Amino acid sequence: MKTGEETWEGTAPGVIGVATGEEQGDRFNWRYTIDLPVPSAGGPATTTRVTFNDWIWLLDNDRAFNRAYMSKAGVTIGDVSIWFEKLD
Repeated sequence: MKTGEETWEGTAPGVIGVATGEEQGDRFNWRYTIDLPVPSAGGPATTTRVTFNDWIWLLDNDRAFNRAYMSKAGVTIGDVSIWFEKLD
């Protein structure tokens, strides 16, 4: 939901509390905390709480680039890059 001229809030399954978003020109930033499942060999799965700093750049009307940084206790533990392209 839009909360201001350039700010957003949202929820999703697994997200702890509320995700906050901010538009900045051609890019958008989501920040949120989530409990990620961690597989366990021979035992029950567990979860670990991590924070995402998720950036999305609109390249043109048909393409976007997403780079998400994952951290735990303030330390970056991973990142992922994804391209999105609208197909006709």
